[in-house]
Amino acid sequence: MIKQIPEDFIGARLDKWLKHEVPALKQGMIEMMLRKGSIRVNGVKVKSSYRLVGSDEVLYPDDLGEIKVMDRPKRRKLPVPAQMIKDLRKCILYEDDDILVINKPAGLSAQGGTGQTQHLDSILEAMMGPGHGAPKLVHRLDKDTSGVMVVAKNLKTAQFLTREFSQKTIAKIYWAIVVGVPGKREGEVQLPLEKATFGDLEKIIVNEDGKYASTYYRVKDALGKAFAWLELEPHTGRTHQLRVHCADTRGLNCPILGDGKYGGERAHPQGREQLHLHARAITFTHPNGKTMTFQAELPHHMKATWEKLGLSIKG
Repeated sequence: MIKQIPEDFIGARLDKWLKHEVPALKQGMIEMMLRKGSIRVNGVKVKSSYRLVGSDEVLYPDDLGEIKVMDRPKRRKLPVPAQMIKDLRKCILYEDDDILVINKPAGLSAQGGTGQTQHLDSILEAMMGPGHGAPKLVHRLDKDTSGVMVVAKNLKTAQFLTREFSQKTIAKIYWAIVVGVPGKREGEVQLPLEKATFGDLEKIIVNEDGKYASTYYRVKDALGKAFAWLELEPHTGRTHQLRVHCADTRGLNCPILGDGKYGGERAHPQGREQLHLHARAITFTHPNGKTMTFQAELPHHMKATWEKLGLSIKG
């Protein structure tokens, strides 16, 4: 069966649209069918995270729609607490009729998932209110990564920004504190990445058969050989790219402070720490043609670390 994408789902993830089409379809089944090529977009294999565009045609088996929901209670949409909406309003850096730019707090998931009752997507929808349409996330940050995010307020803007991201015309700068100091003051890490599962744990690993991933880095300051303040510029947008490129011994071999998932105990030299990765700045073209740049202040836990290490926040 071949289906074209409805207007409401342009810019959305492929797996989100598939679950809308077939509510009983589970994520594991989607991933398996995509790997085998049973589900394709425009005749080619894609990932579940693929962002849909208006011209896309999705091919899937004719009997997929016959999967039924067996005695599964419908998920009840939980109301968003007023305080969450109030707190997010304080994070707005810029807003107009087309876009919303925010400084996402660390600890807030961009979208729903296992155990996530409230997330950025739901809070934004509640903040905009009925009759305004749900804002559309055109890119994401990890739950524990803070920093600047651009949100589209209408379908036309979502399509425009999704195209910009896919064409890699949007520039992003991240700041991180890492454990250790890279051998060179600046350079580029090019390590291919892929998703792997270890029991119940899912991680991104370096694999020569994985997807190409490139990160430019620069040491802005260092505290002896113990810690370094890095400026990171991802030239590709792979999941956990910066975290893996920093931690892996074939990369910088300097895990981001607080990143136990990829840096192990070495990432926690002074006990348990929060992740010290922050999306500092973004530069993009607004649908009106104007080039815009926004910077986001560091979260409290990272400011405290800067002060503790005697680093001057600048740049």
